[in-house]
Amino acid sequence: MGLGMLFSPYIALFIAFLSLSLLLSTFLRNPDFLILALFSVIGFLRGLPLNKTQKMLAELDNTQINSDFRIYNEGVLRLNGTHIELRSSMPGFKQGALLKLKGVYKKDINMLIPNQVEVVGESKNLFDNIHNRFNFHLLQTFGLYEESILIKALLIGDRKGLNRETVEKFRKAGVAHLLAISGLHIGFLFLLLSTIFMFIFRSDLISKLLASILGGFYAFSLGPLAPCLRAFWFLILLNLSHLFGRKVRALNIWGITFSFSIFFKPSWLRDPSFLMSYLAILGYLFLSEVFPIKIERKKWGGKIESYLISVLVPLLFTLPIQSVFFKRVSFLSIISNFILVPITFLLIFESFFAILFHIIGLPVWIPFRNCALFLSRFMLYTLGYLSQLPGSSLKIGSPTHFLLFSLLYIILIAYVRIKLRQKGD
Repeated sequence: MGLGMLFSPYIALFIAFLSLSLLLSTFLRNPDFLILALFSVIGFLRGLPLNKTQKMLAELDNTQINSDFRIYNEGVLRLNGTHIELRSSMPGFKQGALLKLKGVYKKDINMLIPNQVEVVGESKNLFDNIHNRFNFHLLQTFGLYEESILIKALLIGDRKGLNRETVEKFRKAGVAHLLAISGLHIGFLFLLLSTIFMFIFRSDLISKLLASILGGFYAFSLGPLAPCLRAFWFLILLNLSHLFGRKVRALNIWGITFSFSIFFKPSWLRDPSFLMSYLAILGYLFLSEVFPIKIERKKWGGKIESYLISVLVPLLFTLPIQSVFFKRVSFLSIISNFILVPITFLLIFESFFAILFHIIGLPVWIPFRNCALFLSRFMLYTLGYLSQLPGSSLKIGSPTHFLLFSLLYIILIAYVRIKLRQKGD
């Protein structure tokens, strides 16, 4: 499906690709190529409306737009009644609010710069209301400090309050993925809720079911955001396989969630946070299922080796996306992930409990709030230090050449793993 969407602007190349797939399927007697061709056709058809929209927007460059939009995460404007999305920066509006906007559209950044805004009405959508309520309690709990803005970005994916310097520090430190609401957030929330429900109901099925339902409300109330939905769907399929007693490969679940995601919203295929999230997970699965590495995890040397592999492989898989979208790459992930991933986990933990106890009305929310603010300040300070280290931002001359180099390097790793396995056998 992804190939079909990438080919959608180039009909001649897509026909050549289909012809090659049919020939390979005929001569090699392998139906997998026919399945590949079928999914590519679906992706091609799904990508056509997206390309048509982009061509239409290209013709509107530097022109005045006067229409109704709904706003999401204070930075995404969705043309009312359509799936056309533009970027903007208008903090202070509620999620899903209907706005009448008049402004200038800039094609190169896909942004609408408004000069007149009028609130037409608020959203009646359940998920939007959950988001607004959660946002209200965030404000009541943490205030409007710089640390609070980071907490808000880490909990609900609203990064518009962060200044460009802070976002750039995340990229330079190689931990931009922490700003994407993904597996870390969904996994933690599911673990927290299922543990609480397990104490109440003493049933694994009921606790996981309720945790999944509440996790779904959280995931869909965020916009929805691509990495967040990816993590939620992955979690649901994984839990279903356990509940029904069927052993399912995580790589297959990865493929199902990826296909379902881009079928649900083709524009995500060109979203760097979506691609980096999926490719990072693919990196883990690449070595855990495709070419498993045996490591003595009980020994300190094995633990260090396991950590280096868990950081280096996703880094290798996401470097091409960094080079294509940002024209720069960072090699500080080995250091920054070791420091900041545990800090982020603790920060999410403290923040969720601070909000929960604040809603309930228990005074113990104050220590949790103070601890979350302290961790946020420490995180900002550490990011400032790491972003100044050598290797934090290396400019890429040609993203295409870098992409080819990365693919060849991944193939080389696969070849070495196969040879080592054959030697071991």
